[in-house]
Order: sequence, then structure tokens, then C-alpha cells
Amino acid sequence: MKEIILHVGTEKTGSTSIQRALELSTQKLQDQGYLFPTTLGSPCHIHLTACALRGSPNHPIRQHLALVDDDVFQHFLKKTKSAFFDELASSSCDTVIISDEHINVHLIDQGAMENYRSICEEFGVISKVIIYLRAQDEFRVSLFSEAVKCANLKGFDIDNPLPIFDNLPPRFNYSRILDNLSNVFGEKSLRVGLFEKDALIGGDIVKDFCHKIGGSLSVINSQTIEYNRSLDARIIRPLAQLCKALAPFQSSDQFQLYRSILERVQQSFDGPGLVMSADRHAAFMEQFRGQNSVLKARYFPSLSREDLFSTNIRAQAIGSQTNTYPECSMDWTEFHWTFARSI
Repeated sequence: MKEIILHVGTEKTGSTSIQRALELSTQKLQDQGYLFPTTLGSPCHIHLTACALRGSPNHPIRQHLALVDDDVFQHFLKKTKSAFFDELASSSCDTVIISDEHINVHLIDQGAMENYRSICEEFGVISKVIIYLRAQDEFRVSLFSEAVKCANLKGFDIDNPLPIFDNLPPRFNYSRILDNLSNVFGEKSLRVGLFEKDALIGGDIVKDFCHKIGGSLSVINSQTIEYNRSLDARIIRPLAQLCKALAPFQSSDQFQLYRSILERVQQSFDGPGLVMSADRHAAFMEQFRGQNSVLKARYFPSLSREDLFSTNIRAQAIGSQTNTYPECSMDWTEFHWTFARSI
């Protein structure tokens, strides 16, 4: 039986960089005894996650992969397992690395997570489950930037992307996520890290990930890899306004037009992502104080600072006079003429 190492995210913690580095290092990994599969989705192993969603035909992942029909899903399940089995059988590697940041948030039902574990155990023994946590305010503004890129602003206020939640969304309930993983895979298997530069080996997520796997494991130089860069704070709001204006049309032509504009303005504006006022960040983080205190005591008992997360982004807000969002945003006229000059 193979040893299986799971990387389960969370979202916006460098998962794409990790996956791309592993994908580009396939042969180097194999030389060190590690297999990064190609049969489970590339580079994110979302196909295996989909296989755990039996009984959930309308789940977004099954919809995304056109697996709503149960017969189609059963065929997909059989095909995925068969291909993975053949890939393992043809490999001399003893350890398999599986990575999908959707696991922790889309398999929030313990039954679905147990389905996932059962499928994995058909092929090997799960030894480690690696997960990174990001400060909730940084996570939220990163999600907002991504939502603007994808032209899907459901659940976001473009003037205040740091709300006080009436009910904590599952992806922000770190305690529940870790409890779910612990209950299914065992707490001893968890390797929990903080996604912030000072907490990562060499200040690099890929190096830190490799250290958590095996210490001496090496892949390509990950410093050259950068994915999912946040939008320049000055242009997020006018782009979000454009999204709202185009939303009623919901045509592929309109979306392609938006994508063209997005790509062009990203070439012209590559400044830092948004930071709100220090008061906004403090108020948003206050709702996580209790949870973060428990997580610090449970998973990071040797952490010397008082808070679980450092205050890098909040320090930027405190030190900023005029560059906080939404005040730093271009107005629509300025954005329009700046864009027109770049064409």
C-alpha cells in the first residue's frame, strides 16, 4: 500500500503555486520517491473530491464537471478510480501527494469527508493532512479580488468587503474545518501551518510545504512562480461597478468583453491589493477573536505573540493616510480615460 499525503488548502493560501510547482517537478519528485498524480485532475486533484460527492447531484463541483446525472457520475467514479489505480500500479514511488484546496470547504459534511477517506484508503494509507490558515481579513479581501476577476460579486458589498457576518460562512469557520479533518483523519495526522511570510520556511509557501512533507524534499525554484495576484486596489471598485452593470445581460459575449478589459487594466495597474482602514480591519477580526485564541492554544502552543495571526495588513492600514480602500479607488471617469489611453 502507498503512503498518501493530503494537501487540503485552505483557499487563498498559495495552493495553486504548490500545485504548479509539483506539476512542473514530476520527474524530480519521482526520483525522490514521490508521485504527484495526473489522473485526478491537473494540477488540482478536484476529480477525487468530486468522487466523494455521491448523493449530492446538485453540488457545485458536480455541476462544474457535468456530473449531475447519477449514471454519468457512476461512470466518472469508476473511470477515475481505474485510471488512478493504473497510475499507481505503474509507479515505483512509495508516497503519493494529493492536493485540492476544495476538500476542506466543499466536503464540510462529515459523511462526504468520510467518503473521501474511504476512496483514498482503497489505494493507500493517509499519513499526513496538510492545511494552511490565513488571517481572516486577508482571506476576505483576497476572495473579493478574485470575485471581481470572475465577475461574480454575490455576497460582496463593493464599498465594504469586510462585513460583520450574521452567520459565519463555512470557509471562515476554521475551528469546524479542523475539527472535521481531525474527526475523519485523526488529529495526529494534521500538519497545520500559517500562511504568512514570517511563518513559512524561507518565506515561501512551496518550500514550507516541502518541509512539511519530508524535510529534504525539493522541487523547482518556486520563487519564480506567481499565481492569482490580487488586483490593484485603485481599480477593484470601478471593475466591480462594471461587473454589476453587465450582470443583467449574463451573456458569454459580455463576459468576454469584461475579461478583455480586465486583462488590459491588469497590465497597466500592478500595484498592491486593497487595504481598508485600521478600524475596519480591527472590527472584522474581532468576530474571530475567540476562535483564533482556541486555535492558537490547540495548534500553535509555542507561538510567542498574543494573536494567532500577525498584523501585517493591519499595520499597512494604520500606516496609510490616503491609500485605503475604497477611498483610494479611481472614480469611473478617471478609470475610463486611463483605460482608453492604454488601448
